[in-house]
Amino acid sequence: MIPDSRLPRLSLGIEAGGVPYAVVVNDVPVWADRLGHAATIDGFPVLEWLVPGANTLEIRLGLSIEPNAISAGSVDVELRCDLDGDDSPLALTSLSLSPTTVGGAPAGRFAIEGAPGNQSLAATPTGDIVIEPIRLGSGSTSADRRVLRTIQLPWRWPRWRHFDAPTIIASGRTQASLEESYRQMWNLLRANDRARLVEFLAVKVAELVAANPKDRRHIEPILGLEDCLDDPEMALKPLTLESTRLEIAGGGSLARLVDARGNGPIVFVHRDGLMSICLDTMFCMGSSGWVLVR
Repeated sequence: MIPDSRLPRLSLGIEAGGVPYAVVVNDVPVWADRLGHAATIDGFPVLEWLVPGANTLEIRLGLSIEPNAISAGSVDVELRCDLDGDDSPLALTSLSLSPTTVGGAPAGRFAIEGAPGNQSLAATPTGDIVIEPIRLGSGSTSADRRVLRTIQLPWRWPRWRHFDAPTIIASGRTQASLEESYRQMWNLLRANDRARLVEFLAVKVAELVAANPKDRRHIEPILGLEDCLDDPEMALKPLTLESTRLEIAGGGSLARLVDARGNGPIVFVHRDGLMSICLDTMFCMGSSGWVLVR
C-alpha cells in the first residue's frame, strides 16, 4: 500500500476529566479512560479508522467498572485536519458531552478556504465537508450516555483491508479461533522472532504507514516493539485469555479480545512494576484466517 502524500493528516484533540468515557470513530473505540482522569490529548491520529463517505464521531460515557471512578465531568472532542503538514491543524467539527449536557460545533456544509498556512472553514451551500446535526444514542444501561454525529469528508482514503472483510459472528468458536492468533503473536514476541513478527504485523504496519507517512520510521518494521524487546528492564507478561471477552467493532468487520477494563491481553511490564505497555490489537477475517490490521 502506497502512502498518498496528498491526504491531510486527520487527528483528534481531546479534553476530558471527571467522567469515564470512550471516543469512538466508525464504531471503533480509539481512546478510552475508565477512571475519569483529567487529560489533554493533541494530535491523536485517526485517518486509519476513516472510511469513504460518511464517518461517525462518537463519545460514550458510563463505561466504568471501577468503584472509585469519578462520575461528574465532561469530554470535549475536536476533529482536526492538517493540510499543509506544518502541525497547524484546522478544526473541522467538535462534540462535547457530560452527564447532563450535550454540545458541539454547528452542522451544515463547509469548505476550506484561504491560502496554505492561512486556511479557515467557511459555511457555504456548495461545501464538500458535510457535518450532520448531533444525535443522542442509547447506551446499554440507563446510566450510559452517547452522543454522535456524522461527517462527510471529501478525501479518498486508502482501501483498508477490513473494508472487504466478512462480518464477524459473535460465538464461542469465533473467540476460540481468535485466541489462537493472540497465542501466535505472544509466542513470536516471547521468542523475539523478528522475521516472523515482520510477517505477522505486515498488514498493520503497511496500513499505518499509509495513514501516517510522516511517522514511517517509528512504525517500520515492527511498530516500535523493538524498544520493548531490546530493553532488559521490560518483560512480556504471561498470556491470560480466560478472563477476556470478544469485542466486535467497525460495524462487524473487526474484532479483538479485551478484559473487564477494556485492555488487551498482550502486555509488557517494567521490572519495577510501575509501568506497563498494553499492545493495541484489532483483527479482521481474511481468506485464510485472522489478519492483524490495527
